[in-house]
Amino acid sequence: MVEESFKTADVDSCRSICKSISACTFFTFSAQTLACGIKTYHPGGMVDFQNIETGSPFMSGTVRNKIFVGQHSRKRTAMECQKSCSLDLLCHSWTWSTLSHSVPGTCSHNYGEVRGKMSLPGADVVSGPKCCNGDPDCPGLQTPVMKNEL
Repeated sequence: MVEESFKTADVDSCRSICKSISACTFFTFSAQTLACGIKTYHPGGMVDFQNIETGSPFMSGTVRNKIFVGQHSRKRTAMECQKSCSLDLLCHSWTWSTLSHSVPGTCSHNYGEVRGKMSLPGADVVSGPKCCNGDPDCPGLQTPVMKNEL
């Protein structure tokens, strides 16, 4: 699950755009896809994430292979991670690092609005929505997605 992003020429362009938006608290940039993500929430932590650069309008450089997240903690399973997201009012989606990840069992709550899905082969993460469709016990139940709709 990914938040909205757009293409830019390089990380410096992404930083300049972030600096020009008064609500921007940090940005993410992928040199592989040239995707720039502008974030407007205050992060609660930072986790390992390959091929991403993260920065803020207040930093002179960037941090490589790390990404700011809303909150992070250790969870034994992806289901535990999703459950913790469902109980967090600010969480829109979650990402859990698998047991083969360099930092296994890390559960990240993503506070930005979900705009799409992206495949990251070899990233060793599982990601999903706050609640699965049809889960009546989920406090943040989403509207069901119609069959064959993405």
